[in-house]
Amino acid sequence: ALALLSRGLKARVTAATKSNTRSSRGHAIFVLTVETPGSLGRSIHGQFYLCDLAGSEKLKKTEAVGLRLKEASNINTSLLSLRLCIDTLANGKYKHHVPYRNSKLTRLLQNAL
Repeated sequence: ALALLSRGLKARVTAATKSNTRSSRGHAIFVLTVETPGSLGRSIHGQFYLCDLAGSEKLKKTEAVGLRLKEASNINTSLLSLRLCIDTLANGKYKHHVPYRNSKLTRLLQNAL
């Protein structure tokens, strides 16, 4: 498991922005599933999510253009979607609809929220 985590972290894309010399250009999610035999032949399992989310960026401040602008916009959109899901769950509004489908990030984290 640690070898896979290390390999994934090495594959992350980073780039220089006006704010940071080495800025993550996406999110990293590592899910560790643990399974153990339980009583009566049923197994017990759990999942542990390790998430390294890219930071939000103020587009005007970073002066991003082209690909960097698109990346920053996508990062900000996914973080906003995550916040919306967490706010919806925290305020008890989830009886009707939690907007997990608004971004790939929230779809991936749906079982952890």
